[in-house]
Amino acid sequence: MSLNRLRVLTVVATLGLGGTERAAETFARQYKQLGADSRVWAINDGGPRRARLAEDRIPVYCGTEIWTNTASWAPDVIHVHTNGVGPEDVLMLTSQFPSARVVEQNVFSRPTPWSSLLHASFQLESECMDRYLKFGGSAPAHIVPNPIEISSFFHDPQAARAFRRSLGIPDTTVLLGRVGQPSCYKWSPLLLHTLQDIVSKGVDAHLVVVGAPRQLLSDINRSGLQSRITAITKIEGDSSLRAAYSAIDIFVHVASQGESFGYVLTEALLCESPVVTMATPWADNSQVNVVGNSNMIAYDRQDMFKTTFTLATNPELRKNIGQEGRKHVVGKYEASAVAALALEIAQAEPTKSSLSGSTRLETWFALLRLRVDPKVRFGAWRWIPSKALQRVMRFDSDASWRDRPGGMTPIFRSSVDGSPDRRLGWRKDEHHDHSSKEVP
Repeated sequence: MSLNRLRVLTVVATLGLGGTERAAETFARQYKQLGADSRVWAINDGGPRRARLAEDRIPVYCGTEIWTNTASWAPDVIHVHTNGVGPEDVLMLTSQFPSARVVEQNVFSRPTPWSSLLHASFQLESECMDRYLKFGGSAPAHIVPNPIEISSFFHDPQAARAFRRSLGIPDTTVLLGRVGQPSCYKWSPLLLHTLQDIVSKGVDAHLVVVGAPRQLLSDINRSGLQSRITAITKIEGDSSLRAAYSAIDIFVHVASQGESFGYVLTEALLCESPVVTMATPWADNSQVNVVGNSNMIAYDRQDMFKTTFTLATNPELRKNIGQEGRKHVVGKYEASAVAALALEIAQAEPTKSSLSGSTRLETWFALLRLRVDPKVRFGAWRWIPSKALQRVMRFDSDASWRDRPGGMTPIFRSSVDGSPDRRLGWRKDEHHDHSSKEVP
């Protein structure tokens, strides 16, 4: 099957602004640029990315439009982005297009209910592959990361200076930064501990957080560090994000549940902002692969401080690490190369799966199990952490400054046997409704 006749249908729950949606949009755009007939099905609704796809003349079907607009068109390859997609959606697709090969962009590194129907399961990183196999993944699996369109992100000194001026941050101040979604699972109070640790050593540092959850905003208000922290609700558009990343001297990343991929890490690295990240081997841990440089990976609070302090006091090292980070991202995640790899695997001879029996029957059984489980929302097959992992991820009463005005509580407590207790989040009842300084 020649590439210029290949018909590819990208399937995603929505075309919103999340990382899964960004990956789906990028794959669809790159498939077209590689010569394929590329189309998109947004199962639930369109969203802001639909307009961008329309600009590239990529047909987008929303909801039931897929069934009325494909009477004379059938895909050769169906690429499913698993976050938010239900097994009933995949079953309907394979019934409507029985000759299509199905591949998945496996967002959470867990076997999906339709595994028996897959030509290939794409794991985003080597950490994801290990986790997928650990949890019994049996579909033919390959490492195919999310693609990065590198043209939008690069170091922009002029935009960086303008960003600092808009916040009143001097050029001589070491600017720490973190950009993320407003979910407490994507953040940690350790971010504030790291700022306090380096300030206590005489570093003139400031922290800018973009998209922080209210738990962190509440902790900022009681930390005693308010004058050194700026909270921004949201930054929209690649050019504005590029300015922020370029202005940040050190991108400090701690997420209590880790990252299944971590687009913000690749964007910061492309703008030559060195990234220091916390390893989370008890949860998703792809950030260690995305960052790449083992010297920039911390395993406890002391590691986080030492690495950040070393970068904060050595501008030349920051520059070198940032430049190396950009080369790493370009070499590993460049969009056209990743999309070409995905199509190469999709067109290759099938690899035998370890599953046996009637594939469609097995998938229907998986669907039935989900239907009768009252804990699972309709269509949301996504992984639910085991009780043991939930205990590890449990919000910690000692992880914030409750009842300790101006005080700092160590985020890493010692357990009974003296080993570190790596719980990075907040208590479930810490739903403060305090506001923080926000920049429009």
